[in-house]
Amino acid sequence: MSLRDAGAAAGLSHVHVKEIEDSVTTPSFDKVMRLVKAYHADLQDFLRATGYLPKNTEVASIGKMRKIPVISWVAAGRWTETGEMFLEEDVIEWIETDVKGEHNFALHVKGNSMEPELSSPEAIGLVSQGE
Repeated sequence: MSLRDAGAAAGLSHVHVKEIEDSVTTPSFDKVMRLVKAYHADLQDFLRATGYLPKNTEVASIGKMRKIPVISWVAAGRWTETGEMFLEEDVIEWIETDVKGEHNFALHVKGNSMEPELSSPEAIGLVSQGE
């Protein structure tokens, strides 16, 4: 696959893909995942090849994927419950997850206060109380 093809499939410029491949720049997690998908690479193989997944580790199977709404944002480390309801037209975006439950939602977290480092904004799935 050419750099232009990979860039187009991942929504990046071919110049940026070259800079990533040449280790001139370090991509965000989102860009890495987009490139893995663009190259049709197996995620487990990629993680093993890059040393992020030990060779003797078995990855848990992923359950049935479904979409949950990203409804707002919260400052990292400062969660407060509002109790407000949200309407479908208030949804910022939908993300896929295998989290079980009927009343799941996600928030964009802004700021850094979690380990390992959490880039801002990062969508985090949350399960509402009572499940």
